[in-house]
Amino acid sequence: MVVTRLPFSRWWAALAGAAPAVAIAAAVAAAVAVAAAVAACGGAEQQAMRPLPARDTRATLVGPLCDGEELKCACREPGQDIGAPEPGLKRYEIRLGPTTSELWATLDDMVFYKGAERAEDCFYVDLRTGRHPMSLQAAGERGFAARLVVAEQGAQGWYDTFVFDCKTPGHCSMPDLDDWHAWVQSREGRVYDPCGSTKVRDIRWQTGRVRELQYPDALALDLVLDVYEFTPSLAPGDPACAEP
Repeated sequence: MVVTRLPFSRWWAALAGAAPAVAIAAAVAAAVAVAAAVAACGGAEQQAMRPLPARDTRATLVGPLCDGEELKCACREPGQDIGAPEPGLKRYEIRLGPTTSELWATLDDMVFYKGAERAEDCFYVDLRTGRHPMSLQAAGERGFAARLVVAEQGAQGWYDTFVFDCKTPGHCSMPDLDDWHAWVQSREGRVYDPCGSTKVRDIRWQTGRVRELQYPDALALDLVLDVYEFTPSLAPGDPACAEP
């Protein structure tokens, strides 16, 4: 029997850009989910984790580090040229790993897959301004480790738009996820480099069955990349950048 863990610390909406009414609605939804999970222990039907995507990459990859036919990219080295996007677009790096676990990321209708045989995979895509739904999924009968880094290309370097790391190397545990949750809360939802032009909104996550009282066998993490039109002018991490 799969147990979907949905207490407030397991399934939540980060307050980055969320109006109070949205946050309240998310809390109410979480409370309903908790009640459903408790009822499930008494025999009612439980909410299952969503299926994993197929084990392949389906995306429009860009830049000199990518092979469009093979749907693979080499990971950039510091200072390496990865080309520039067309006007009206911004270039992003999606880095999965390093970990021996299988990982899937989605962005809009694209899917990025990292197999267990490769420690790390990178992908480069161009995005227009606006909101882009994104997700990370991981699974393993004996647990998993997961790491996702999204970075925005800028004239003065790369901005860390989003970083999620759950026990690489090692096995992702519920305490690890709680620690990450606490870190996001401490930043009031501002998990991105404020010097960049991309905000992260509406973070939610869900775990599957937990073994040994702490190691989940699956994870589904959802967020939204909100790409703004302006061009960043300060270097990544510059303390002069104003927090939103």
